[in-house]
Amino acid sequence: MIDSASRYPDRTALEFYGRRISYRQLNTLTNRFAQALVRLGVRKGERVALMLPNCPQAVIGYFGALKAGAWVVAINPLYVGTEVAHQVTDACAETIIALDLFYPRIEEVRTRTPSSGSS
Repeated sequence: MIDSASRYPDRTALEFYGRRISYRQLNTLTNRFAQALVRLGVRKGERVALMLPNCPQAVIGYFGALKAGAWVVAINPLYVGTEVAHQVTDACAETIIALDLFYPRIEEVRTRTPSSGSS
């Protein structure tokens, strides 16, 4: 993605519901998200779970987490609470990136996962 941002900065990287995001914009957004994750305490080598549908936030979250030095773990946003808990525990994920719509399922399992003290 970084190569594409430098070689084709004005070309469309993503299109979602008629809105286009260029490679330059995507690179900027992923850099900003990576910085936000680091400020929140995500360290190199930690697992960051993405519980997102196919949307620009999923792409930004994925590349932003990688740029922050994290490993990315995908969680199906259709999973029920027990499946989310199993996936988070199995992957040793301490951070979940999700739409607020999915927060009730995450909150339901927070106390049943090893990183229950994390936000």
